[in-house]
Amino acid sequence: METIIVTGSSGFIGYSLSKYLLDRGYCVIGIDIHNGEGVLKKLQNARHDQLAQYEHFISIHRDLAESISDLTTYFEKSSCVVHLAATAGVRNSNKNPSEYIRNNVVAFSNVIELALQSNIQHFIFASSSSVYGDISIPIDGVTEDLSHGEIRSVYAMTKKMNEIEAYLLSSTTNMKITGLRFFSVYGPFGRPDMAPWIFLNSIIFNQPITLYDEGSLKRDFTYIDDVVHSIYKVLTKNRESQFELYNIGCSSPQTVISLLHCIESILGKTAIVSFVSREPADVIQTFANMSKYKKDYGELSKSYFREMESGIKDFCMWFCKFKESLDLIN
Repeated sequence: METIIVTGSSGFIGYSLSKYLLDRGYCVIGIDIHNGEGVLKKLQNARHDQLAQYEHFISIHRDLAESISDLTTYFEKSSCVVHLAATAGVRNSNKNPSEYIRNNVVAFSNVIELALQSNIQHFIFASSSSVYGDISIPIDGVTEDLSHGEIRSVYAMTKKMNEIEAYLLSSTTNMKITGLRFFSVYGPFGRPDMAPWIFLNSIIFNQPITLYDEGSLKRDFTYIDDVVHSIYKVLTKNRESQFELYNIGCSSPQTVISLLHCIESILGKTAIVSFVSREPADVIQTFANMSKYKKDYGELSKSYFREMESGIKDFCMWFCKFKESLDLIN
């Protein structure tokens, strides 16, 4: 039985990937600090409780920014590390830079260095579309080799630092290294600080919603199942090159106000909205060009990278089902 380490296993993408792997017969060693508060903490606990039901899930509670040399035994029995642990959120990062540097840069260095020492075959890590900065988007989306614009957040800076360190280390090892630039991931058990969750929660509980730049900002909203399937293909298909970066996005950018209208339509209820100027950390648009990924890993099934309306409908159904059992209101 193949063993894979997933850091951030109680996080949104980490939980979803861990469950996907466990359902397919893998042993998963999940490493997470479980340091959320409020709704986020409830979600972390719920995700962890579901994974703990699997016989071949091993849970390790650890702060990855501290010394992790005692985890060597777990790393040496694993074929791959998928490093998804991080502090997320672009706006908050500019208010708490030291937290993001500690959890996203120091922790990343600790994990990738231990992976190198343990002869891990493949190291996969989460980057972000935010590394592209605020740039003029080509008509077919941003490609991985595009010159980057102005970095707008500490969060984006930490992800760019991860990419640079990974690239530099790739020349010193036979371990394959892959960075995945995720674009606005949403879905069941998702992040409560992102627009789909905020809008849905606010409409249901009659709370006001703040829209930046009149909702004109565009995001490449990408459903969680599509992201997990994309990671799985990277895990299971061999690649010749040593180091690569890939966009992981729906390639169908939508305005934030269109997302709001979609949720309003599904719920049959109108939001309470106020408009303000965008914050410095916000970029105007994100839009993934997936050509490089498709070239190396093939076209994805037509059932993947679904349209926003379909994904949001499933997310709304999940939210309405679980909101009372998890007491999800902020």
